[in-house]
Formats: sequence, C-alpha cells, structure tokens
Amino acid sequence: MTRMQSYSHGFGQSLYHVVLSPYKRFRMFRRSDIRKELESILLEIADRHGFQIYEMSIEEDHVHIFLSHRPSQSIAEVIQYLKGASSRELREVFPELKGYDENHLWSAGKCFRPIGEITP
Repeated sequence: MTRMQSYSHGFGQSLYHVVLSPYKRFRMFRRSDIRKELESILLEIADRHGFQIYEMSIEEDHVHIFLSHRPSQSIAEVIQYLKGASSRELREVFPELKGYDENHLWSAGKCFRPIGEITP
C-alpha cells in the first residue's frame, strides 16, 4: 500500500477510490486516443492541485481512480477539480465530444469511498 505522509501539523494518509461517470453513461471513452488524453489530463490536474493519483482505469463509460489528497482538501473539492478541468480540457482537444451534450461531460453525482489500512 502507500506510505503515510507527513504534513505541517500531522502524519497520515487519505486514500479514496473515486468513480467518474460521463453524462447519461455515454460510451465516450471507446477510442484509445481519448482515453490516453484523459489519463494525461487527470494526472496533470492532480499535479496542479497537489494530490496524487496512484492507479487509474478508464473504461468505455466510466473511470476508476485511486488517489490520495492532503488533509486540507475535501474529497468533494478533489472531484470538482477532476471533473471541471478535465471536461474543459478534453473538449478543447476533441470538439466532437460536445455532441454528446453541450453542457455536461460528467454526470452530476459523485461516487467515492475511503480506503483504509489498519496495522497492528
């Protein structure tokens, strides 16, 4: 698993499994070039906002992400960064994705769960 991290006033880890679904579960990630670009965009967003993506799996109609974030960030904030910036940046590279829905790339909901590790 991942190692615990030291922060300015604490020591620990905050690990989450996040699932992102496109609006109306469109199968917009069938193409390998779109999947590859999305992976690159998500990793860059994580680097920009100070959290780490350990694993990612991009399926035809959803994305699984295993990540950790700083205690000062909420998981809702992290998901907002991922969905908002990736929608904008992916549509700039692939204008044809606007054809799925003009206003939405991702569904409105969030799916996440914390991943814990207990050692005796």
